[in-house]
Order: sequence, then structure tokens, then C-alpha cells
Amino acid sequence: MLIPLKEFIEGHRNPRSVTMNTTVREALAIMRNHDYSQLPIVDEQGYIKGLISEQSIVNTYFDLNGSLNLLELKVDHCQQEALTISVKKDLFDAIKLLESSFAVVVEDNNKPVGVVTNFDTAAYFRDLSEDLIVVEKIESELREYIRYAFPEKMVENALHNAFKNNPRFQDSLGKSVDDLTLYEYMQVILTDENWSKFEGAFEPKTMFRSYMENVRKIRNQLAHFRGKLDQNQKKTLMAVKTWIDNRPSLKSMIFTIETSRSKSVSGDITEKRKQYFLSLLEGFKEMRPGITKVKSISDQNWIAFGAGRSGFGFAWVFTTRKELQVELYIDTGTREANKKAFDELLQRKREIEKTLGFALRWERLNEKRASRISVGKPLEITAGREKLDQGREWALDTMVKFVDTFRPLIFKLPQAG
Repeated sequence: MLIPLKEFIEGHRNPRSVTMNTTVREALAIMRNHDYSQLPIVDEQGYIKGLISEQSIVNTYFDLNGSLNLLELKVDHCQQEALTISVKKDLFDAIKLLESSFAVVVEDNNKPVGVVTNFDTAAYFRDLSEDLIVVEKIESELREYIRYAFPEKMVENALHNAFKNNPRFQDSLGKSVDDLTLYEYMQVILTDENWSKFEGAFEPKTMFRSYMENVRKIRNQLAHFRGKLDQNQKKTLMAVKTWIDNRPSLKSMIFTIETSRSKSVSGDITEKRKQYFLSLLEGFKEMRPGITKVKSISDQNWIAFGAGRSGFGFAWVFTTRKELQVELYIDTGTREANKKAFDELLQRKREIEKTLGFALRWERLNEKRASRISVGKPLEITAGREKLDQGREWALDTMVKFVDTFRPLIFKLPQAG
């Protein structure tokens, strides 16, 4: 069982309900006061009898042509059948039921213990995706530092240093940097023979080790659906990301990184890119409220937010092809699951591109773990104001189309087995 409903509703008290003697007015007052769209109706023993919702009240009012004072009637006059599911079931069982209903009542011995709605599930997976994206950003930082610390011809030696004495990781010796796990990244950096390459960036070593162990535990919890992160875990995750993004020693590393040839020029470009991404993010939130809660902008050449399901994220990227790119990035944690999800979407290529109104780049990335679907427009952050404004308009419009088109398809993809 991936996400037991008992865990999903944990921390929420039993849902408010009304009895058969409650008036429609009283039920509506409870819904308005607590921002609910529906309430279970129970008998005197607390057993589920049905459901009253804003929709059922509107439907009854319409059917009666407004001929009665509906608010003073008992709730059973606006009652609809309650779609129920046992608390012993999985969240994905509830999601299946939500295909035909806006709410599912979670019951234990036929008594309501929770209510699951499409909003609840979307919020859950959005939070999960955004947390995973932060983890991926941290992994990406480690990957880039390893890549620049050890050019391609030196990677084999770095892996040998890290895993030569550990029989469990002999398979790691033949991997590329892109295929390493978070734990393997940690070992490559922390092993004594390699540490001198990273000391200026990640010292003190004990702090780096402690932070990364926390991130690894969080990543495993998210990737294996072992429950949502609590506030302490979220704060720890953001603390690690901030530490990696902002430590002065990171900016003083003597790696030949293309984007940092000149400190003054690079700093100006980075700030300009951050402001540009911020304007994209704010514009998108106005056009599609509630899709993302992302607020912070890093120094990276991209900004991403969750697609509503773990392992899927949307992003704007300034690429090395001198383009502004809009993309759907697929990295659920395993190569097999990523390629399967990509192939499922690829089968609908003609339908998707027809809906979007333009062709896409379908990048399966067979040599890497993740996959990507993207479209780009020639643009550099150093361009003039007019071109940047045109690029912003294009990027916002394209991202809205991406989100509107891909999110429903992503939710329908089979779960990784």
C-alpha cells in the first residue's frame, strides 16, 4: 500500500457532520464558516446516511424553481448519496473514486473519519512534488560540482576512490555521473581521497555530512510515499538548499564553469535572470492561481515548480542553446518509471501537439535517468528590453498551455509498479 488513507487523514480530526434534524441554513452556515463544500449527514448513532453539498443545494433549488424557502427545510431534502471508502484502503483507491465524484467520505465501521476531495489530493501531490524538486536541485548542485571537479577522464578514478573498499557498490564503478544516486554523490565527495577537491565549497565536512544525511532520509520518504514532510523537515530541506546556494565558498571554487568567467559580469547576469524568473513566476500565479507556492528564486539558470504529481515538474530554462525553454521534466526516482511515463505521453504526441498548437522536442534521454519534453524560443538574458518582454509573453503563454495540457494527462498515467 503506497499511501494508506489512515496516514493521509492523520492529524485531521473527524470531519464535521450534520444530523437529519439539521436545517439547510445551519448546514450552509457550517460550510461557510469552515470553507467546506460538503458535509456528511449522519444518524443519531453517527452512521453515514448521505451527503449534503453546495452543489446538491443548488440543484434542489433549481429543480423547485425557487418555490420554497429551501433554507428552513431539513438537510435530507437536499441529500445525495455519499460515496464512501474504508479507512483501510489506499489514497489511490480514493482518487479512482474521485473520477466520478467531487468528494469521498472516508469511513471506519460506517462512521465518517475523513473527507477526501480533488482539492485535497492535488494539494498533497503538489506539496510532494515541490519538495522533491528541492531535493533534485540539491542533487543537481552536487552533480555539477562532481562533474567539474572530475572531468570525464578523471571520473573513473573518483569513483574508484569512493567505492573500491565497499563490495555493495561495485556496480557504481562503471556508472556515469548522471546515473549516480544521492548517496553515491555523497560518498564521492566525502571520501578522503576526493575531499580536497570540495573542501573549499562544503567545509566543515561534518556539517556537509549531517545535512546530506537529512536530505537523503527526506528524499527516501518522499520517493517511497512514506508520508508528507512535517514543518521541521521542510525547514531542514530549505536550509540545506539555502546553504548550498549562498555559501561564499561556493562562489570562490576554482572550477572552470562557463557561466562564471567574470565575477562582475556573471553577478549582473545572475541578478537579471533572477528578476526575469521572478516576473515569470508572478505572472504565472496571476494567470493560474493555486498551481504553485514557489517563492524563492535561486542563482540557477532555471526555475521549476511541481506538476501536481511526484516526479513531474514544469520549468523555465535559459539553455546553452541560447534559448528560453519551457519544459516538463520527468524524474520519479527510477529510470524505468521515467521512461515508461515518457513513452505513455509520447503515444499521445499528435493529440498533445495539436492541443498546444506547436511541435515539441521529445527528449527521452536514453543515456540519463530523467526525460524531458520541451519547446524553446531563441533568447538570452542579455538581450534588449523589447526582446525580453516578448520572450516573457511567450514564456507565460506557453507555460499556461503546458500546465493546462499536461497536468490532466500526468494524473492519468499509471502508477509506477
